[in-house]
Amino acid sequence: MSVKIHAVGGYGEVGRNMTAVTVDGETVIFDMGYHMDNLVTNVDGAKLSAYSREDMIKLGVVADDNDVDPKKVVAIVPSHAHLDHIGGIPFLEARYTCPIYCTPYTCEVLKRQFADNSFRKKNRIIKVPYKKLIKLSKSITLEFVHITHSIPHSALVVLHTPYGAVCYGNDFKMDQAPVLESKTDVERLKQIGKNTLVLMSECLYARKPGHTASESSVKNRLREIMEKHDKNGIFVTTFTSHVARLHTIVHIAKSMGRRVMFMGRSLEKYSKAAKLAGVSNVIDEVELFPFKNQMRRRLKNMSEAEKKKYVIIITGHQAEDQAVLNSMVTGKLPNLFSADDLFVFSCNTIPTESIIAARKVLEEKLAKYKMNTFLNIHVSGHASQDDLQELLDALKPKHVIPSHGDQKMMDAYLLNLAKPNGYELGKTCHFLYDGKSVDLE
Repeated sequence: MSVKIHAVGGYGEVGRNMTAVTVDGETVIFDMGYHMDNLVTNVDGAKLSAYSREDMIKLGVVADDNDVDPKKVVAIVPSHAHLDHIGGIPFLEARYTCPIYCTPYTCEVLKRQFADNSFRKKNRIIKVPYKKLIKLSKSITLEFVHITHSIPHSALVVLHTPYGAVCYGNDFKMDQAPVLESKTDVERLKQIGKNTLVLMSECLYARKPGHTASESSVKNRLREIMEKHDKNGIFVTTFTSHVARLHTIVHIAKSMGRRVMFMGRSLEKYSKAAKLAGVSNVIDEVELFPFKNQMRRRLKNMSEAEKKKYVIIITGHQAEDQAVLNSMVTGKLPNLFSADDLFVFSCNTIPTESIIAARKVLEEKLAKYKMNTFLNIHVSGHASQDDLQELLDALKPKHVIPSHGDQKMMDAYLLNLAKPNGYELGKTCHFLYDGKSVDLE
């Protein structure tokens, strides 16, 4: 028997997710993601294609995969389309000669990632629906199982091997009332749980009791806030990849008799991918302004009365320098902010030092306009303790490996989940760190 789990990135840290699983000498890579803080701090996002693989490794933006033997790799498998899981693919994939398998929405986003930044692509991107079994080699069969998260077509990735299922659970939650998609496919997980060798499970919120709240709870809160301010201008910013949230905002606006504007290139990118993947046609229900010159003309000519007929959704919730919100606040774009307007941050602040500091400055600038500002109208897409336990109950793995978390998160997973379920550190619960491996024999 030979199953080796090698932590390339995302172990003992948050981000830069990348794992290599080797079964009988053949390797499958899960995810190739960005370290978002290092990306924001060290890289000019407008000139991504100017950076080489070596540059991005040196800057700490993507994982150092030099200890992965490219001759053994039979597949690259991103679990979903968030950049901390797919961002590194354009920089790293050319080292390998194998297909890239992903769910339909992830496929569309990844294609845009290559095209928008003028990257050359070496390997084929192959679209795989849920439950379809893909034979990667004599010993390995791939399957995507539907899970709920904050982006469409997220998957729990399963490798069926002669020694049991190898399961990769980055990222997920057990949403009982999702807005766009169905619930997590627990029944399929239970079937796989009859013979699960190992589960790599995210541990970001292993310290948080209970279930992570449903996306439907945000829908209700957003409706309450927006309808209360129906006589004012309404501005919203959120994660542009969160198609369910965009869908909610657009349909609340329409129920209020308002039209909707999308302002920002990433809003176009993700909503267009959603349409191509058959997830949502929200892009057809809005006025779209992906480029700054288009926004400048539209905003310059908009009166106060016309503004109140719209909900204006803009990019820049993390205070990104080139995004629309920062451009409006700094005067690079016209803004229509007035006292008593509504401004909603339908997001959390990504908990890194640079982003927290930038958001604080942005909020101080926005405060000068004396708008009604609401922060953190959001629920996470990540699993809390009860979600993590539900996954353990379904899969019943012989081994567990906490992933996508720092040391405190890994310790919390051990204390709150692994130990109570009978797993023992070093024997059936394994702490991995970037560059380290465990052989499951």
